[in-house]
Amino acid sequence: MRKLTFFLAIVLIGIVATSFAATSKWDLKVKGMHCDKCVQSIEKAIKKVEGAEFIDAKIEDKAVVIKLDESKASIDDVKKAIEEAGYEVEKAEKVKEG
Repeated sequence: MRKLTFFLAIVLIGIVATSFAATSKWDLKVKGMHCDKCVQSIEKAIKKVEGAEFIDAKIEDKAVVIKLDESKASIDDVKKAIEEAGYEVEKAEKVKEG
């Protein structure tokens, strides 16, 4: 029983550590985003990508901030969704935390 408990504890620690390490924040520069309607379209596109979460947008900078669980989706998946909504991702930078 002790071995099973120890094993389950190790597995749980591994899962928690992986989930924290896999989540990252990204800054995206989006060409063609110039109004609130554009932001809504982009937010809707991002929400369709499992593991991606819309955080903020700044129209004047044509910038979008997202949180991405990279164990579920890649930044390329997000870029593709935005492009399918009719916009172009000119630049995608991972934000260094810490």
